Amino acid sequence: MKNGPLQKTRNRSLPSHAEASAHLAEDRLETGFRLLFESLDEALLLLDGNQRIRRVNRASESVTGISISDMEGAPFADLFFPLEDSALEQRRPFSLTRDLQFPNREASIYSFRIKPLPALQDRIDSAWLVHFRDEGALSKLHQERDRLMEMATLNDILPTFLHELKNPLASVMAIAELMLEELPAGANREAMEGILHETRRMKLAFEGLGNLSRNLSCSTEHHIGLALMEACGIFQPLFERLSIDFQVDVAPLPPLPLQVGGIRGILFNLLTNAKQACKAGDRVTVEAGMNESGNVFRFSVTDTGVGMPPEVAAHCTDLFFTTKPMGSGIGMALCRTALSKLDGKLGIESEPGKGTRVSAEIPIQRSHERSTAR
Repeated sequence: MKNGPLQKTRNRSLPSHAEASAHLAEDRLETGFRLLFESLDEALLLLDGNQRIRRVNRASESVTGISISDMEGAPFADLFFPLEDSALEQRRPFSLTRDLQFPNREASIYSFRIKPLPALQDRIDSAWLVHFRDEGALSKLHQERDRLMEMATLNDILPTFLHELKNPLASVMAIAELMLEELPAGANREAMEGILHETRRMKLAFEGLGNLSRNLSCSTEHHIGLALMEACGIFQPLFERLSIDFQVDVAPLPPLPLQVGGIRGILFNLLTNAKQACKAGDRVTVEAGMNESGNVFRFSVTDTGVGMPPEVAAHCTDLFFTTKPMGSGIGMALCRTALSKLDGKLGIESEPGKGTRVSAEIPIQRSHERSTAR
């Protein structure tokens, strides 16, 4: 029986077994390549010979904030930057960095590694593989790592350093006290009183820093309210000389299982910052007390000084961050770390031109509660 015209056309349209196998292999290759490409955590792009973006993985969308649908088909130069023809003509891998800012992203430094690729069976006509990443984000991780290492080093050397300072300071205080007993009223006595006051303030600072490097909690209970009043008493003459109104409102407190020196150290840092932010006529207020349930100890320092813009307030507890010419950037970082060890909180509210309020909260666990927990 002879084949009719329809039968001949049908036979010619059917691929051979070899052709069908080849197409199937290509489909599997493309599918496997696509799945591998999309599963990688690194940001990758495939460009064709005209430098149009042919394929984008999810990591690229995450880094740039640009959707895959908006990137695919777009010229690379429109979304990133033009590639130099001289670099492309050599058909060799090359690297470069660029300062870029994508929509809804902060400006940052991005590194690019660009490699030539052959076309894959004419099904993936990709001439270039582009691998890129946000070096700014990586730099922030490195900075955080370095900050933690610096904090660990500081905790190691601080007690020894402060011990070496406190010994001669104690001698100065003892001499000043002896001289005050013998000096008559007059300018010399006032000067010596000033020296004694400043050395006591330095002693308070050193004790505070030393205790902040350790745990604020302790097994015995102390009269924290008296410790706060003592610290405020040391600052009172200083605020008077600067014509800054100083208000203290410390509610009656029960004995608390907290280190006296550590709490005074936090208050010392907060009062020092408030003093530096204020001018004559401003006000500094200290408040302290327990919450209604009696299980959280709170104290705060509020000033009506210059205040801080949001970008400064967001970083003022970072180690070594300071906007002061002679600042160390250590005190607030130690306060935050000491409080966090007890699941405490350090809250900061500030507005330029209106002042700042810094509050500390410490959950209190009584001795019988700690015994029950163990």
